[in-house]
Amino acid sequence: MILVYVETNFLIDLLRPIPTREAQRLHRRNGVDVRVMIPWCRLKEAERTLNDTIIKDDAGFADKAEALWGRLAQSDLAKWIPHGRSVQLFLKEVEEIHAASLA
Repeated sequence: MILVYVETNFLIDLLRPIPTREAQRLHRRNGVDVRVMIPWCRLKEAERTLNDTIIKDDAGFADKAEALWGRLAQSDLAKWIPHGRSVQLFLKEVEEIHAASLA
């Protein structure tokens, strides 16, 4: 079994509201062919970073995306209106993920 020592960025990438694929992939391998080792100081650092920065930034994504969607739709309604339902469903899912992460 390979020991993999991870840093704060791995924890942030894994625990953020929308985790990265790479972090999820490594996490799934834990106990299979690697053993993920987390230095204790990284846990507090990741918690602080997630609470102070990442979740707030991620939570703002839905608002920014909705504002962009509004501008696109105003600029060329005929081009963008066929995508309206899909975009709204996507934004609703993102908002639910972020609400859960802030709870």
